[in-house]
Amino acid sequence: MAALLAGARLVLRQGVRLLPVITRAAPVRSAHVCLSSARCLSSSSRFLSVLAQERGNAEAELTPSGRAKAYQDDWSIHQLGQRLKTKGRTTRKNLLKTFQEVCKTGVPTDSQVWFFLRACGSYMPEVPPGERTEMANNIWNKLKELGVEFNVSHYNVLLEVYLQNEHVFSPTEFLAKMEEANMEPDHGTFQGLIAAFCSQGDIGGASTILESMKNKNFPITEQVFNSLIKGHARAGDLESAKNVLSIMQAAGIEPQWGTHLALLNAYAENGEIEKIREILNDKEIKVPQKQLTSVIMALVKSGNSQYISDVLQHMPNCVLFTQDIINLSLALLTQGYEDAALDVCKMINSWKPANENSEMQAGDFFLRHCVNLNMPINVLNKCADELQAAEMHTQPRHSLLRYALMSANSDLVIKLMKTLKDEELFLKSRYFRPVFDRLLSSKDLPGLFRIFGEMKSNGVSVELDTLSKCVSLITSQADGGQAFLQEKDRLRDLKNVCMLAVLRELRLENLKRVESFLSAFPLPVLKDRVIGGVLGATYVQSRSVEALTKITGLLCKDGSGGRDSSASTEFISHFLYYVIVRTSGAEGPALVEHLRQYLHSLKEMGVTLDIKGYRPIQLLLENGEAAKLNEDVKRSLKSLVYSMVVEGETAAELENQLAGLEKDNLPIESVLTKLLSLLRETKDLPKALQLKSKYEGSFTFYMYMKLLSLCCEENDPVELLKLKKEIDQKGFSSIPTTVKYMMILKVLVENNLIEDAINILKEMQANDVPMDEASQTRLFHILNNLAIKGDAQTLNIIHEYGVMMGLVNPNVNMCGPLVTVHLKKNDLSAALNALVACTKKYKCSPFLHNVIGSLVETGETDLIKKLVDRLSDFMDDQWVLHELFFAFISTGKYSEAEKIAETPGMRAIQGKIDWFANRCIRMNQVEKLEKLVELSRKLFQCDRKDMYSQLLRLYAENNDLEKAKSTLYKMKEDNLVPSGKALAPLRSLFESNGEDLNAHFPEFASSLDLIGRTNKSVLGLCEEGKGAEAFAAYQEAKQNDVILKKRTYTVLIDTLVKDSLLKEADEVSADAKKSVSNPGTASNLLIEEQVRRDCLKDALVTLQTMLENGSRPGRSAVSRLITALALNGDVLGIEKIKELTERHEFSAKVLPGSMNTSIALAHLVNGNVEEGISMLENLYLNGSKDVRTMYLISHLLKKNMEEVVEKVSILIERLAHQFANYYPVTSLFVNYIEVERLEEARQLLQRCNAIAEQRQQLTTFIIRRLYKKKEEEATKIIEVLSDPYYKQVLYTFKMRGYAHRRDVDAALALYEQSKAEHMDSDELFLKVLAGLLRDAERPVPFSEPPESMQYYKEKMKTQWAQGKDDQEVD
Repeated sequence: MAALLAGARLVLRQGVRLLPVITRAAPVRSAHVCLSSARCLSSSSRFLSVLAQERGNAEAELTPSGRAKAYQDDWSIHQLGQRLKTKGRTTRKNLLKTFQEVCKTGVPTDSQVWFFLRACGSYMPEVPPGERTEMANNIWNKLKELGVEFNVSHYNVLLEVYLQNEHVFSPTEFLAKMEEANMEPDHGTFQGLIAAFCSQGDIGGASTILESMKNKNFPITEQVFNSLIKGHARAGDLESAKNVLSIMQAAGIEPQWGTHLALLNAYAENGEIEKIREILNDKEIKVPQKQLTSVIMALVKSGNSQYISDVLQHMPNCVLFTQDIINLSLALLTQGYEDAALDVCKMINSWKPANENSEMQAGDFFLRHCVNLNMPINVLNKCADELQAAEMHTQPRHSLLRYALMSANSDLVIKLMKTLKDEELFLKSRYFRPVFDRLLSSKDLPGLFRIFGEMKSNGVSVELDTLSKCVSLITSQADGGQAFLQEKDRLRDLKNVCMLAVLRELRLENLKRVESFLSAFPLPVLKDRVIGGVLGATYVQSRSVEALTKITGLLCKDGSGGRDSSASTEFISHFLYYVIVRTSGAEGPALVEHLRQYLHSLKEMGVTLDIKGYRPIQLLLENGEAAKLNEDVKRSLKSLVYSMVVEGETAAELENQLAGLEKDNLPIESVLTKLLSLLRETKDLPKALQLKSKYEGSFTFYMYMKLLSLCCEENDPVELLKLKKEIDQKGFSSIPTTVKYMMILKVLVENNLIEDAINILKEMQANDVPMDEASQTRLFHILNNLAIKGDAQTLNIIHEYGVMMGLVNPNVNMCGPLVTVHLKKNDLSAALNALVACTKKYKCSPFLHNVIGSLVETGETDLIKKLVDRLSDFMDDQWVLHELFFAFISTGKYSEAEKIAETPGMRAIQGKIDWFANRCIRMNQVEKLEKLVELSRKLFQCDRKDMYSQLLRLYAENNDLEKAKSTLYKMKEDNLVPSGKALAPLRSLFESNGEDLNAHFPEFASSLDLIGRTNKSVLGLCEEGKGAEAFAAYQEAKQNDVILKKRTYTVLIDTLVKDSLLKEADEVSADAKKSVSNPGTASNLLIEEQVRRDCLKDALVTLQTMLENGSRPGRSAVSRLITALALNGDVLGIEKIKELTERHEFSAKVLPGSMNTSIALAHLVNGNVEEGISMLENLYLNGSKDVRTMYLISHLLKKNMEEVVEKVSILIERLAHQFANYYPVTSLFVNYIEVERLEEARQLLQRCNAIAEQRQQLTTFIIRRLYKKKEEEATKIIEVLSDPYYKQVLYTFKMRGYAHRRDVDAALALYEQSKAEHMDSDELFLKVLAGLLRDAERPVPFSEPPESMQYYKEKMKTQWAQGKDDQEVD
């Protein structure tokens, strides 16, 4: 107590010099071991800003290469600083790597020195405190060797690191060392020394420092009192510690939450849980929840772990500061408190890692650190069980195994594998990649064999790519390689493994190793286009004809070492094609000569080319510079006979040829193919099967397909299934074509082998067999045949499986058989049910007219009523009435049809009426069409001219002149003129009967000429942009009762809208609706112009009229109208559009994807912010794809609705932090860039650094801006992101542009620029540049990537989609 009072007297003497808030140049450090995340962030931010300033001052003094290196070093430190800000931790490896990179460039700056020392403290919870202190001392000594001149801030940060790591040292000696270095202690130094004395419970020493502070006139801050609280507690005097608060108040300093936290830590170290509860329950004392982590640490270290639940219950929002909880859990684990660490870890069981595409789970950080600490297997199993029970991990033991493999802990790997096997849990081959990479890099054959053995005993297969790497290593060593390969049961797919091994060595141009491998181990390597292309790339680089010839010969051998006469030489054709393409330029003649030698060597070895592979080569040779090679290639084909059957050849002759070739040990494939073709022509299936049995070893996939076709043509399902099973067992790399699959399916279905047919459908789905329009037609005929047979059960099964597997497109045509099968049996009730099911399930109504017609014809009134009621749920009432109208006409019940036409509110749907009229014309139903024309007169808005024209067309086809004349007289009475489409056949009708149309109806002929002249005149004026003159010509034509063509109306309205003649356009549009069927384009233009003029109510009326007339509005027009309504806050208007389009069954076709977002935007604009925010939140949380964040934010920013933008951004950031939904926050970031609010974009990136990892979204935005020639916007976003990846995207796009323009100099300059900036150019960048240089006959100054351009484009797309998984916990 006396010591306390002595310190208090020192404080009181200072009087008014006690400042609660201190502003200083040197950073003051907290005396507490556990710092808050906020202060950690400010430290890193302060460092980065100072570093940027220092870099700017020194940049002018650097050479270009020096600037590039400085940029690279700054980037490394920037990345480390970003990780510290977002996660509050780093790893030993990352820190040392960055430190070494900076030291290589010279002497680090003052800010860099401070940063490296600061990172050795609490920022590394996975490293024991003693090791952190040792690392700090080593860094200090290294910096001293480099000649760094330390300042007082460096000593202060070293002092802070000692305190955080609880390093025991003498504060007096520390002060003496500073004096030896002529370093004057500042205020921060004295505070740190007081904290050091207090951490050891030495109040006397702390009082001495206080005296020194008084003498130097330094103010006494709250941190000093906090240290005194800790000092008295460590000295065992809790009462004095509590009395410090009273002394602070007497000195004029009101205790803040930091002081209460110091008191909580003091009580925790002494196990005073009741006093801790008292402070935590005091509502007037508000200690931030995340600061309570230090209290938990103090409780655990003092042996009072049982009380941490009392503290945790006061941290309900710990998910908001997840990284602090993770750091605490890691620190507890590091110091050996795994039980307490588990309890803390479970507090964040609802947290998800940031990268949603990653496989990381919430408990992964805990399991990884457990493995790194090499904990016993029983402890690991216990942690795994508890994490799984807490729903923080679904497969914890698998993750333990993966991390053990990554840490190369072989003993732990074996123990975990046994545990997984005992618990019957599956193992993934990919887990073993890290250990294989380590063993391969060290060429550890015994280690490889050991892992192979363990994996085999636990039933785990090895990946092909990994095996191929192992094979490459094994075959390069004499001892052990052959023994390994002889144990073929080790390799699941020897053929693929060997192919990958050969490809890898060829790409590395290790030709001797490939040759020795194939010579020593004659294994069956797959020969396809891939290996041909790689051979070609290797040859172009190496020009070693002899080595390539030997490798080709070895590839053509079978597994036993002999010549494989049946082996395909297709890969040779691909090799030749690859090289011949590159024979242009100065090196062309040399390549041609090399190829000639190669072909000659092949001929000597008896290797021939397939005729199939020769054809593309022949075309290339005829049009290229290597035409002289054609004869050499042809000579390589001489031993092959074309497989087409020559007229007059018999089976006996071909069999004799086959026997002769077999006797002389010559290739027999072509003759065998010809014989099979002949047997197929003669339908001799038994003979063909005998041939297959005799020459089964020589049968290629192509031959099997011929035999398969013959079985299908002969409808032999037994032999077909046997043959199909045999083909599957052969393991051919090729698969049957869609046509072949359809043939097989047809035979199986016709023979009622339903289970086998379903298996074929499953196989088609697995092989991703393409189903084009022709294939859909074939499948339709299979289904329709079942319908004709009346087999409804089989039909439903096949159709359902086809739809389920994506092979059947459930449209009207493909669903038709489901109804037909019942109509054929006259089961109208079942047909009705099938029709309703299709309407409900597939949104189509097959044979609706037939079903209704049959019901009307049989008088099934109840079923008709039932059908109408069912269809009304899915169709507009007008459509159903039209179907009834047509059904009554079709069945001759004209009085009922007339009643339908007279139904109040009945409007003509011209499209449906035209359909029925064309049906009558197609079926030559004259009476029905006449009744349709007569009865449709009573339908509102029915196009009478069109109806008469349809009737005239039918009369013309039937050469019925009298009826045509009668109809023309009726039209004359109705003041109607036949359409041009009808008048042309009418003229022919009159002429064929020896009469003249002009003589009988001169007004029709003259009106036809007038219509033509008027349409031509109006269109001409429109093309010249003379809207007013065109409208005047239209008015004149209107006075003369001239009706224009549909296209003329559309063009005229478009011209009037462009000339801002909106009233005139409205008038023409109204006339078009009366005169032309479905004038949709004109109405769309009118809607867009009404929106532009802000006449939104008129636009809504126009849209409603279009829909009621059966016209489909354009998506663009509807989208613009909805956006305009949203920006006016008109929610009801948007909902009305949605209701109208859904009622008329156009919603899916015309409503934009931003529909729901527009409704939310309307709520936000009209002041109903809470409703709008709530709607957006529901859309985001439900995973709706109908959320257009960029659309929403851009419109809000344009309207300067800053408060609303702020609330939306809070929602978006919360989604990112709590639910790892980064798409909205990335869109917000992009919006800020677009409106040039760069500072807000940078701040957002700092708050949510995961934005930079959303590569697919950001890359798409950058590419779109570049395509729109907005490179400035793309450059801004790249600068703000500061990620070299996005700069490489920009460079690759530029390179492709230069290649398109053939600008070689600009491309080379860009390449040199990327090299100067030390950027790793991607493969597509290099491939494009290499092609450009090669075409310009310039040398390629780098190794060209071997694959095709398309391959690298697809690879880049895949990388955009997958992103880059981070090993750290987000």
